[in-house]
Amino acid sequence: MANILYSMSLTQTLDAKYCIGSYAIHPGAVTTNINRHAKPEEIEQALKRVRELGFEAPAKTPDQSANSSVLSAVNP
Repeated sequence: MANILYSMSLTQTLDAKYCIGSYAIHPGAVTTNINRHAKPEEIEQALKRVRELGFEAPAKTPDQSANSSVLSAVNP
């Protein structure tokens, strides 16, 4: 939330004078090997907590998760 608020404030500051926007981007859940050293039970416990919060969306590939970042960088 702080990232979103900061991005909004930065856009207000820079847009009028320089036509520069700021975007707060979250890639979503991404399939990586970041947990390669974690124990399977630790991974399952973390996923259980995420599901309890209501997040059920499938994980994206790294390429898919980069789409929003690339789009915001090239689309004015």
